[in-house]
Amino acid sequence: MFRRKTLLLITAIMLLSVSLLSGIEVRPAHAQAGQTITVTGIGTASGQPDIATVEIGYQILNTQLANAFNNGNTAMISITQALLDQGIAQSDIQLVAYNVTPNDRGQGGVPSGNFIYRFSQVLRVTIRDISKVNEIITAAVAANANIVQNFAFGIDKVDALETQARTEAIKNARARADQLATGLGVYVSDAINITDNVTVNNIVPTGSGSRGAVVQLPEEGTAVPLAGQFIVTVQVGITFTLRTQP
Repeated sequence: MFRRKTLLLITAIMLLSVSLLSGIEVRPAHAQAGQTITVTGIGTASGQPDIATVEIGYQILNTQLANAFNNGNTAMISITQALLDQGIAQSDIQLVAYNVTPNDRGQGGVPSGNFIYRFSQVLRVTIRDISKVNEIITAAVAANANIVQNFAFGIDKVDALETQARTEAIKNARARADQLATGLGVYVSDAINITDNVTVNNIVPTGSGSRGAVVQLPEEGTAVPLAGQFIVTVQVGITFTLRTQP
């Protein structure tokens, strides 16, 4: 009797296992190979810059710390006011550097206790009317600015260009996938993974002087930099599944 019950229990367990497994589709591992294709698509869109940024400031050397500090601050107040008078919003003027540095004037590395002080202060200015670039920089120089550096054009809202370039990149990726699939005798199905990367480049170098250096501007004013054109490039990587039937 005990043996019969044991056999019945084993049989019931086996039937239950078969029932549970009947809803699971088991595929060999090698069946997954070759069922996807990954391609890269590239799209571009171009646009004219509508803003410019430039760093404007003042530096002075003085043997008296108080004089360096006071003269420097006075010059920066004048420069800031000149920018405001040109229609630059206060929110578009940002302090990016403020330094008062003592330098010992001893020779041969021997401290003398005789210092000269370098005061420097730099503002990053956003110019939203690029037709006034020359006028604004000239006004700042007339107000005693002697640092003009890191000038660059830009696009304030690049989203529209990104969207245009991304749409083109997706179409390009699909066309490549279709071409490869046709050569393999299969068909492209669903996209299961996508990545993208965006780059923005100005195709015309801009600026006066070398980046990061103090620029000596001519007394008669500054030359208007060439704005050039911005190219937004979007690169997408898309993985598609493949099917053997249309």
